[in-house]
Amino acid sequence: MVLEIAIQPGDQASAYELAITVGRLQPLEAIANVTYTDAQKMGVGLVGVCNVLNQPETAVQCIVRRVPLTPNDADQTVRVAATLPDVPSGQIIQIAMPLETQTNVLWLPPTAIRTFQNRIFVVLQTPEGQRRADIQIGLQTDERVEILSGVNEGDVVVGT
Repeated sequence: MVLEIAIQPGDQASAYELAITVGRLQPLEAIANVTYTDAQKMGVGLVGVCNVLNQPETAVQCIVRRVPLTPNDADQTVRVAATLPDVPSGQIIQIAMPLETQTNVLWLPPTAIRTFQNRIFVVLQTPEGQRRADIQIGLQTDERVEILSGVNEGDVVVGT
């Protein structure tokens, strides 16, 4: 199916310049403009979650279908396939892709982690009282911070 025509009748077509964009009818694709370096962190087959912007109830699983192979590719977009029923073409889709996945990970809310003079630590509640424990952190989001070392499962962390 023709999705976009960037030329007019009588125009000259030039090599490696976009003229017509075509796509499959199903599944629909979300097209993401990301930097080449960020696109290389993704791979064909990477699974994420897509939803219509500001409509989290429409969330469905989606999969990366295409990434640019070189920084010189004419099409530098990332294409993500998703089955979003009853969504009109041209709708803005929010796409969330995992940075990394791991199992059996200890994590804490960011408010429980403290820093002082380049020292990263948490306060643990022990039978003898409170004590500081230096930690090493991994992946971070607004809601969670991965704890690589310094805290063990079952330790009681004092929040702020």
